[in-house]
Amino acid sequence: MKEKDWTDEGPDLNLLFRPRSLAIIGVSQDPTKGGGFIWWRVQKQGYRGKKYPISRSCTELDGVPCYRSVADIDDPIDLAIAAVPAAAVESVLIDCARKGIKFVIIHSAGFAELGEEGRALQERVLKVARNSEMRVVGPNCMGIFCPDVRLNTIVELEEADTKPGSIAFCGQSGWATEHFIAGGSARGLRFSTVISSGNQADLDLLDYVSYFGGAPSTRVICAYTEG
Repeated sequence: MKEKDWTDEGPDLNLLFRPRSLAIIGVSQDPTKGGGFIWWRVQKQGYRGKKYPISRSCTELDGVPCYRSVADIDDPIDLAIAAVPAAAVESVLIDCARKGIKFVIIHSAGFAELGEEGRALQERVLKVARNSEMRVVGPNCMGIFCPDVRLNTIVELEEADTKPGSIAFCGQSGWATEHFIAGGSARGLRFSTVISSGNQADLDLLDYVSYFGGAPSTRVICAYTEG
């Protein structure tokens, strides 16, 4: 993790955690695969903002028209989730930068966690983001869980377990984040904001904790970090 001064003011992450509009890039008819799985979960949980499926393989999902690219969407997009193969992420971020999207969650794996070749790809992706002032979550992460806007890309929960609470959590491991939510919910914990941070190529634990600390809905901050 890069060093930061704890006195620095963190970035404004409100549109990351409470987006008014969401594009899911790489959706498919298969709910067992990345993009299809995320779309199905967002639909089932009843996300309250506008949502746009981006796909090269289907023209509609659940009666919602699919777009070939974020460039084809007329409305502004606050957050995009990239669930495409690692090799396609760089071109996806270029499209997102041209669209003016400020936050992208890279769900895809295959970056620095796999060695030097993946690290080089991660650096190219990060360069695109920096050149456009876009902020990136991940790569290699499970996304976010924000009960108050009914946005959950991490783990399936019963309706009763999605009520907003006061616990914020950042987990560098997707597995640990899933199990913290599921196990905590089963024990009566209720969450305000959760993020699976993955490789932390750009935004990292200190950014998220800074945001959590300024959120009036959060009373407890928890984290799982590696290294």
